[in-house]
Amino acid sequence: ILTSLVPLLIAAQYSRKKVLRFAYLLSLVSIFYIVILGYQYGLCDANMVIQTVSKASVYGQSLSSVIKPFSEQWFSIILFFAVPRCLIITAFVPMINAIVSNRKEIMLRDVELKYTGEHDQLTGLYNRAKYASMLKESYILLDKVAIIYFDVNNLKFVNDTFGHDMGDELIIRAADSIHGAIDEKMDAYRLGGDEFMVVIPNGNSDDADTFIENWKLKLKIINSLPSVAECNIAYGYACGSGKVFSEILSVADKNMYDNKVKS
Repeated sequence: ILTSLVPLLIAAQYSRKKVLRFAYLLSLVSIFYIVILGYQYGLCDANMVIQTVSKASVYGQSLSSVIKPFSEQWFSIILFFAVPRCLIITAFVPMINAIVSNRKEIMLRDVELKYTGEHDQLTGLYNRAKYASMLKESYILLDKVAIIYFDVNNLKFVNDTFGHDMGDELIIRAADSIHGAIDEKMDAYRLGGDEFMVVIPNGNSDDADTFIENWKLKLKIINSLPSVAECNIAYGYACGSGKVFSEILSVADKNMYDNKVKS
């Protein structure tokens, strides 16, 4: 019976309920075959044997004829051995469903908590907490790294003139332009307010220049869409060893500020 539950446990992992229903029906059919063929070939439990093939002497005077062969016993075998096993399997199905569903909910909740803990709610980019974690665990160990720092221009003016909803739209547009230009080797962060950062592990100035050119194209496309205010972003970058990551970030921030003054 326990062995018969294994296909159900496996099938319950699939999101489509048809798989579990098929495994359940297959288990019921298998039980009938196991009982019938097991009895026929002697691969059955002791109860079946005692009930059907014991020596006549065991029954004393109560036995007046030979033990009935299987052809005359099949109904009893199915009723008292196959059906109870099927009922036990049936009782386990909702339990298995509940256990697997609960486990999936816990896993999804863990994934959601991890995502919200690492991502900015407004833009979907990594947040400052994720940056602090990556800095401690990864970035300071790199031989070289490229950092591009961004700041949205005139955000306060847009907030005061058109409202914070339009300011949020500018921030989202800026994030979309950055997200559209990165690849799987790069990490993009919203550090807070209108400040963004892209980190290119093992990157150099050529990698930073290539990224900036791609980013400018993405920003141009985004700015071609209807909006009350155009999204203008100052940027600056710096490269060096991950061991002095904070110093590189300061240089990138200074270069960004120089670009902001010029623009």
